Amino acid sequence: MNLTVIVPSSKPVILDGTTRDISRIEELYNEGSDVNLICEVRGGRPPPKLTWYLENTVIDESYHYNTESGLTVNRLSYPKVGRQHLKARLICEASNTNLVPPQTRLVILDVNLKPLVVQILTKESRVSADKNYDVECRTSGSRPEAVITWWKANKQIKKKAENYVLENNQTLSILSFEPSIDDDGKYLTCRAENPSIVDSALEDKWRLDVHYQPVVTLKMGKTLNPDDIKEGDDVYFECSVRANPKVYKLAWFKDGKELKNNVTLGIVLSDHSLVLQGITRYSAGDYTCLAANSEGKTPSNPVALQIMYTPVCKEGKSEVVVGALKQETVSLGCSVESHPAPLTFHWTFNNSGELVEVPHSRYSHVPAPGTPSVAESLKEYQQFHGSILNYTPATEMDYGTVACWASNQVGKQRTPCLFQVIAAGRPYALHNCSVTEMSATLDAEFTAKSGMGLPIFSYQLEVVADEDSRPILLNKTVPVSSIGPTFEVAGLTTGRSYRLFLYAINAKGRSEPAILEPVTLKGVAMYTTGTTDASILTPLLLGLAATVTLLALVACGIVAALRRKHSNGRPGSPKHAPIVCEPPNAGATTPVHPQTKQAVDDIDPDIIPNEYERRPLTYTPLYKTPPQRRKKDRVTDDAISPEKRPIVEHGLDLPPDPILSDCLPTPTINYQPNHIPQSNTYNHAPTMADFKQMAMDAYNQRNNQNVYYSLQRSRKGLSSMPQRPVSSSVSAQGKFHQPEVVTRSNRIQESCI
Repeated sequence: MNLTVIVPSSKPVILDGTTRDISRIEELYNEGSDVNLICEVRGGRPPPKLTWYLENTVIDESYHYNTESGLTVNRLSYPKVGRQHLKARLICEASNTNLVPPQTRLVILDVNLKPLVVQILTKESRVSADKNYDVECRTSGSRPEAVITWWKANKQIKKKAENYVLENNQTLSILSFEPSIDDDGKYLTCRAENPSIVDSALEDKWRLDVHYQPVVTLKMGKTLNPDDIKEGDDVYFECSVRANPKVYKLAWFKDGKELKNNVTLGIVLSDHSLVLQGITRYSAGDYTCLAANSEGKTPSNPVALQIMYTPVCKEGKSEVVVGALKQETVSLGCSVESHPAPLTFHWTFNNSGELVEVPHSRYSHVPAPGTPSVAESLKEYQQFHGSILNYTPATEMDYGTVACWASNQVGKQRTPCLFQVIAAGRPYALHNCSVTEMSATLDAEFTAKSGMGLPIFSYQLEVVADEDSRPILLNKTVPVSSIGPTFEVAGLTTGRSYRLFLYAINAKGRSEPAILEPVTLKGVAMYTTGTTDASILTPLLLGLAATVTLLALVACGIVAALRRKHSNGRPGSPKHAPIVCEPPNAGATTPVHPQTKQAVDDIDPDIIPNEYERRPLTYTPLYKTPPQRRKKDRVTDDAISPEKRPIVEHGLDLPPDPILSDCLPTPTINYQPNHIPQSNTYNHAPTMADFKQMAMDAYNQRNNQNVYYSLQRSRKGLSSMPQRPVSSSVSAQGKFHQPEVVTRSNRIQESCI
């Protein structure tokens, strides 16, 4: 009988890849790493069988037995531990018989996990520069918790984020972010990683679309020398704009005033440039460009345009009138502006004779203060420089025109500064003075005449009492610019008389006084009212006034109707003027020009005056043409107008009408004796030829006036004398006709207006 003795092996020992004994139950591995373990047992008969299990699954059954050492070894190499292996058990089992339980040793895998996901939660489509934003980033799946860092353009943002650990292996980070203009187009990155695992980082990126106000830079053209620009040159500026979003407006300004495209003035605006053609000294100034977008508008840096030009007179100093007495020395200050400063001055004198150069010893040069730096504004470049000439006129020939010329680096002054040196004195006295009394004041009005070569710069008023020689009660001086030609005098006593002295003052002194005397302030009468309620009396008074007015209008209408009816009932009543009966020897004369020239001039020029001239009435019977002769007359006398035939034939004697003999005036006309011959007397009734002669004489007398005559009101005028200036006012039966009226008008013809 054979007995086999089975000797169990020792307990398995697990070593790592470096033959280090793993005494702990849990062993830490990083996700994705390989597990390299060695399982050893010593002894055992027969040699034991070593097997590796992952949980209940056999993963390795290979082993090696060393007879010399009696060791049985199984080397396990398990690749890429994953998330599923977390807390998994690796078991090494040694067994050489089924009679006894196998010997085992296990290792629990503790796995460091990589982050699964990272995400920026607040991604704005656009952000504005210099505005603060809270940006959130969240990650999950890392074991232990992930570390979140923020990066911008591969540079880490530090000290601006706060991290929070959440449930289920989640981590939240909040970044306080203020984008800048330079961040536009860059990426903001949220990075989450497990520091225990190399290359475990996950990133989420956000491309920044940063909106900002335009960044504007203005420069003068590269080909220009800012220190060598003269009048007549062409200048251009370039405006560089950086903006997001794009600008919708680009404007140009000079000294704060916007420039518009004007080719006529030499201002040309293009996309991002400004061209100034043919500049003058007035083109100098500070130029800026302004760009605007949805974020706002931004002006550029100012660029000063300095223009070199020849000296010119200071504004208001190109022509100055200087009054001087004989042997009086006056200082003539020649103020010019230029760039650069003037180098020399010279003076000339001209008294309508020859031009005389003034010696250099008689005037001095006034230099400008220190030269400004390039960075200073343009106004400091426009320095005022000048020269002073002390001039003393000795004779009348010394009064004339003194001219000042300056020269600088650019050239000589084109137009000199002129000084008209004239004989001067005190102003003339005020004239056309009057006083208007107001309720409590007096208004003194006057007219000033400067004269004497100097302007008046103030007026003076002195008020004294009229009844005595007491001191001046009021002394008032005002500059010319503050008032018109009026003084207002207040504070005077009512009922008292005063004397007012008015003066004009110029640089040479005070004029002779213009005296207003006596002037009495009468004041305003004071009235007191009773206690009657105005609200009760007013409607009553208005009703009474309306009733009285209505009755008066009705009465006037009745009277007018009666007078009109009475006038129309009289067949001989005149339409224009009544016929006045005078004795036969008195005559009836109506002046043709009842108004004097002064009276005509005083008439409102907008009113067309009409003057009526009453022609003398005469007893001129009319004879009707027999019916049998009318046809013959029309045939034989067609060339002769009936109006040209005499109304009264010579030698026709009619019995005098007793009614008209004492009423009709004698036909006499007031013409000047020097125009009408004295021999023109009439022993018979005047014919048409006589009236024509009288009318022609009157026309010749007044041929220098713009006068025309008309027998009919509807006609505007006649190109020649009327052929029938008067007709009979009495028919053959002795009845009155309506009197003819000759109208004289000074109205200007319509073609002349």
